[in-house]
Formats: sequence, C-alpha cells, structure tokens
Amino acid sequence: FGSVERSIYTLYTAITGGRNWAEVVGGLSEIDEMHVCAFIAFISFSFLGVLNIVTSVFVECAMQSTQRHRDILVEDKKLFEQGRLQHMKAIFQLVDREDSGVV
Repeated sequence: FGSVERSIYTLYTAITGGRNWAEVVGGLSEIDEMHVCAFIAFISFSFLGVLNIVTSVFVECAMQSTQRHRDILVEDKKLFEQGRLQHMKAIFQLVDREDSGVV
C-alpha cells in the first residue's frame, strides 16, 4: 500500500478484476482488521452501486418498451373498431335501399 496513490490503484484493480481480493485482504489483515472491514465495505458498496445502476437501466428500458407496446395495442384496437364501424355503416347503407335512414 505505502501511499494514497498506491492504495487507490489497489482498490481500482480489486474492483476491475485485475487483482484477487484475497491478496488485498491478506495484506490488509497484517496491518489492521478494521482495514479489512473497510475494504469489504468498499467492495460491497461499489458492487451494489453498479448492480443497482445496471438493474435500473434494464428496468427503465423494459418500462419504456412496455409503454410503447401498450400504445401500439391501443392504436390497433382503435383502428380495428373504426374499421368495424365503417363496415357496419356500409351494411346499413346496403340494407337502406331508399336512402330513408330507416332500416
């Protein structure tokens, strides 16, 4: 560890997978057990933070996709109903041969 810069580098390599956590914990346990607890807390906080961000991105994308899908379904239903209405009007116009407006 030795300096702040080396400590930051060690934390960075521990998070990015460049260094095994057991190596870091082994070195820290020689110094003080409290440092081991702080390291574990740092790793846990970092991973939970990243996991939370990744999860929120996926959830947001899924919600947007669902909303678009719902909007498309509503629009399709509207078009279908309008088509039915036009079809029914055409049928009634065929039945009303005298154009009286009465069937």
